[in-house]
Amino acid sequence: MSRFRESVPNSVQKMPGSIYEAEYLFSIECDWNKDDYLAAREKDDIPTAQTILDNWVLDKTEISKEEWWALSPQDRKSVLFEWVATHQPQEWDPKDPNFKKNHDIADLKTHTETELESVIEDFDPGKFSLFTAVGTPVDTLYATDMFFVYEDDTYGPIKFTVDLTNNPAKYENDPSYKTDYVLHLTSPDNKNDHNQELQEKGRQISVGLGRIYRQAKRDAIKELPSKAA
Repeated sequence: MSRFRESVPNSVQKMPGSIYEAEYLFSIECDWNKDDYLAAREKDDIPTAQTILDNWVLDKTEISKEEWWALSPQDRKSVLFEWVATHQPQEWDPKDPNFKKNHDIADLKTHTETELESVIEDFDPGKFSLFTAVGTPVDTLYATDMFFVYEDDTYGPIKFTVDLTNNPAKYENDPSYKTDYVLHLTSPDNKNDHNQELQEKGRQISVGLGRIYRQAKRDAIKELPSKAA
């Protein structure tokens, strides 16, 4: 079973955004053979691509081959996200991703936290994290460069995935993209516009994360035992 609360199919709106730079997203050094994996997929050589992924998982995790093969696609995805969340770069603090050269990510997280205070009941910013996934199978397979997680005491971890791109046309005509949010990379005209833009993107992310939170709440209510007539 997935540890993270997933998005509800067809419930997340396409919300393109923008941010100034992406260099501040630290890559995770994990010996992931992205080029060979993509080359195999490009040739429709699915067995080779699957073998590359399988070998990486068996080398990096404690899961056995039999256990890995027995997992559903959703549970395999959960294993990969779990690994990324627990193998963040030393320089990256998921609770406070603030760096000397660029503070956009920290500002984006702060704006999102501010908006979530009115979206999630008893929101606790100390339980809200932002993880980088660059350089990992999560990046390659699920187009996820980073993801937010809110550790809710009642409904468990709630995850919201983000794809950073400098391609303004990416997913423009494809509503079936893989992440919850597409953040387009653009240069700001001025600092004030940029700050306002980050605030708006924080609001949009909070809306999407709030949607997943509310679905988790509805699911929990459905699972409550029915009262006897």
